[in-house]
Amino acid sequence: MNLINVIALTYARKCIIGDLDYLQVKGLDEALHSIDKNLSWDEHLCHIFKSCHIHYCRNIKNSHYSSKNKELMYELLEANTFKCVDEIFDKLKASNELNINDWISFYNTSWVKASLNLLFSHMDTEIWNKVPENTNVAEASHANINRDGKALSLENAILKAKHYDEHYFAICNIQDKYGISKSGKKHEMQEKQLAIKEQKLELEERKVQLEREKLEIIKLKKEVVCE
Repeated sequence: MNLINVIALTYARKCIIGDLDYLQVKGLDEALHSIDKNLSWDEHLCHIFKSCHIHYCRNIKNSHYSSKNKELMYELLEANTFKCVDEIFDKLKASNELNINDWISFYNTSWVKASLNLLFSHMDTEIWNKVPENTNVAEASHANINRDGKALSLENAILKAKHYDEHYFAICNIQDKYGISKSGKKHEMQEKQLAIKEQKLELEERKVQLEREKLEIIKLKKEVVCE
């Protein structure tokens, strides 16, 4: 199965979730355009791509921007009207903070906003809500193959993950069908590795949530002082 077939299969399921890495996302251009030449690559992304909100929040948390601007950036995920989103970008621009225009230039593009907020996405609402807002499951599930190779081409990475999934689905099916217990040192080691990976990802989620709560408290204190 070539890359086009793999992407076409994913496209039929109506969602691709990943990180907001421009070069990686841009790598989908040829495949998406081959499926439907009536849409440009960024229009395709507005229909199918959802980005990891945890990574988005983590990048904000680790950035140099002020607490006020960080809170505005977090609000972009939950804004429920176009007016609210416009106000967020207007306030960020008015801050004149260092490099803020670069941030706005990237995150105010159509496909990026569509990947972060359903308001801009052409994805079906039910599908959007069913798909998790982070890549934790995928990262935990592929903890083992991450050791096998890095910096792979998009095609090789997709096919490698697909082969890995099919292999382990087949093993699970045989074990369940014939009542074979999932035991053995190799299996136990894999289970421990997955557990450690999941714990790390859950910790990262809690850190981001605490950062958002901290910024919200700061915001409320400022509002009280103004009153």
